[in-house]
Amino acid sequence: MRFVVEEHLAAPIIGNTERSGIRSTHSEMIRFSTEKLSSYRTVIEELVRYCRNAPSVIASRQEQAALALAQARPQEALELTGTAFNVHSDNKPFQFQL
Repeated sequence: MRFVVEEHLAAPIIGNTERSGIRSTHSEMIRFSTEKLSSYRTVIEELVRYCRNAPSVIASRQEQAALALAQARPQEALELTGTAFNVHSDNKPFQFQL
């Protein structure tokens, strides 16, 4: 029994990704009888490219995460100390009482 999946379902366009077809079922996509198969070369080329690009992608994502954390920390500190801006206080300035 064979099923044919529509192209947009089999290889959806997601972000900045490439699309390529492998004429196999999902379970057969990772089983190759020889290294000369075009599907084997397709998979290996992508894996090699991912591995080659991984260090710079990881470094960029770590930098973005560090920036996001640095921006979130001051707000967290304000929230913990009760000095954060509160939209429910009619925009009144914070007044500390002893």
